[in-house]
Amino acid sequence: MSEQIISSEQLQAVLSGPKLVVIHFYKDHRESTDIVGGLFGKVPMFVTYARCNYGEHPWAEREYNITQDPTYIFFRSGTPIKRNHTVQELTQTLTEFITNANSTSNAASSTSTSTTPFWLAKPPPGNFVNLTDHIEKTHLDIMNANSDFGSIRTLLEPAAPSTLSTSSDTPSPPPNDHKKDWVESDTDEQLMLFLPFQTAVKLHSIHITSLPPSASNEDDDDEEDLPSRPQTLKIFTNTNQILSFDDADSREPTQTITFQPSDWDPATHTAVINTRFVKFQNCSSVTIFIVDVEREGAEKCRVDRVRLVGEKLYEKPDLVAMKKKAVEEEQ
Repeated sequence: MSEQIISSEQLQAVLSGPKLVVIHFYKDHRESTDIVGGLFGKVPMFVTYARCNYGEHPWAEREYNITQDPTYIFFRSGTPIKRNHTVQELTQTLTEFITNANSTSNAASSTSTSTTPFWLAKPPPGNFVNLTDHIEKTHLDIMNANSDFGSIRTLLEPAAPSTLSTSSDTPSPPPNDHKKDWVESDTDEQLMLFLPFQTAVKLHSIHITSLPPSASNEDDDDEEDLPSRPQTLKIFTNTNQILSFDDADSREPTQTITFQPSDWDPATHTAVINTRFVKFQNCSSVTIFIVDVEREGAEKCRVDRVRLVGEKLYEKPDLVAMKKKAVEEEQ
C-alpha cells in the first residue's frame, strides 16, 4: 500500500533512503491513483511509491514546481531525476529504470552463478527454496566490516567457503595467495547486514556459516585478535535501508536469536535461524544485526556465508505487459 504524504518533513523522510522513489502529485486527477497504485504493486521492492495531494497541501506545489495534474517525479537520494505526466510515460520510465537495475545486478553475478551451483549447508525443507539469488545486489549494505577481507557480496557467493574442510572439525587455513572470502568486523565484534529482496518473500530460515580459526590458550593477547562466531543476532524486516547501530539498539527486532555451541553443525560450521514464520510473511528486506560473539574476550566477528530460505510471493514483473496495459488504460 502506498504512503500518503501530508507534510514536507514526511516527504523528506521518504526520500532519505537509497531506493528509487516515485512521488505521485495530484489535485483532481483522482482516477489515476488506483491505476498507478496497481502498477506499483507489481514492481520490485527497491522502488518506493507515495502520493501527495498538492491541492490540499500547497507547499508541495511550491516546493516542487507542480504545474500539471498529475505529475510523477522520480527521485534518487533525494534529488529529482525525471518527471512524467501520464501513466504511459510513467510506465515507460519505470521499465527503463527496472531493466537497467536488473541488468546491473545480473551482470555483477552472472559469471559466478552461471558456472557454480549454490552451496547450501542444509537443503531447504518442503517446498521452500534458496532465496539468496533473489536478493537485490545493487542495494546490499554492510557496516563495520574490515576492508582487508571480503565485502557483503562475498557472503552471498555461490561457492562453498574456501576454508571449509569436510574431513576435519577444524577449518583449514587458506594458502597465502588465496583471497579472503569471508567478512570480519572492524572496530569491534558487531556487524550490520542489509539484504533487500527483488520482490516480497516469505522467509523460513537464515543460514549463517562461520569458520574462525581455533584459539589457543598460550597467549591471551593473540586470542583477542582472533575472530569468533556470532552469538546473539537481532533480525529486522522491511527497513528501507541499513540501520545504524544506535537505531538497531533502540528499536524492537522482529526476532532475536542466541546461538548455543550445539547449534553449529561441525561439518559445515553453519547455524540455522528458523524464523517465527508468522512474522516473516511479507518481507521486502532483512537486516541482520550481529550483537556479540561466542568467545569471551574476542573483539572480532567472522561470517563466511549467509543463505536465506523461503518462498517468493511474486515473480519479477512482466514489463512488456505492464506497458501494454498502461497504454490501453490511457486510451
